[in-house]
Amino acid sequence: AMLDPEMVRAARREEVQWLKDFKVYEKVPIAESVGKTFIDMRWMDLNKGDDERPLYRSRLVDRESRKRNPSMKGTLAATPPLEANELLMSLAITEGIGYRRGKKELGMKLDFIDVRRAYFHARARRPVYVQLPEEDYEYGMCGRLNKSLYGTRDAAQNWEYEYSEWLESVGLRRGSARPCVFYNAEYDIQLVVHGDDFLICGPADACKTFREYMGSKMICKHTTIDAENPDVELKVLNRTINWDGDVLHYEGDRRHAGRIVEVLGLSQAKAGSTPRAKVIGNDDEEDRG
Repeated sequence: AMLDPEMVRAARREEVQWLKDFKVYEKVPIAESVGKTFIDMRWMDLNKGDDERPLYRSRLVDRESRKRNPSMKGTLAATPPLEANELLMSLAITEGIGYRRGKKELGMKLDFIDVRRAYFHARARRPVYVQLPEEDYEYGMCGRLNKSLYGTRDAAQNWEYEYSEWLESVGLRRGSARPCVFYNAEYDIQLVVHGDDFLICGPADACKTFREYMGSKMICKHTTIDAENPDVELKVLNRTINWDGDVLHYEGDRRHAGRIVEVLGLSQAKAGSTPRAKVIGNDDEEDRG
């Protein structure tokens, strides 16, 4: 679908302001970048919502490809398996682990924390120079990165270093098999990190303390769900989590089904009761062959 030009311009202005607020780059003469890593940039614009509820996001992205820098190694950033999230949900709703019998309201909570502009929190760990965006252009100048920027090959790893150092500094122990899984025995809090998303399982007081720590260090938003608030949903990796009494629902984004139907050109198709069923006439007689 075509994007609304005015909403794209507004999203770009917002992103440039974030770049300035975080001091992502420092303007320096282009001559300083001679013989060093210099990367051009481009805008990536998308609507993360839909036509009825638009959510425009624009990102200024470096175009540092493997082809342009084939010798660069050590840029891997860990990601957890989906089973790690499922394990936290299982712990939260299991009697004797997540809560005591008859005291479910005092049991574990699930917190979801989304760090805004995560890469902008991560220090750049090598000298990188970038082309200035049109919205912040100055003749004869370029940008020297102070923070990580989307599109640089080590941005994800820089972010992993940043959040790992901070989590360990406040008492969480990093997993030996999965470096993006953390645990603190004293507060009985466990968390899984996937990119800029943190899923936490723990007692209410521990979750509250952790949120306050996070809020003092990073710009983030959070959502808490528990058995007492069935109307609250979490959105984690395009999946919906809803806790309704004794049942914790975990399902894919409901919008995906509609999008699949649209992409396959099946919007006007007739439904059949079974796969490959052919509707004949008006009496709904079906050919099963």
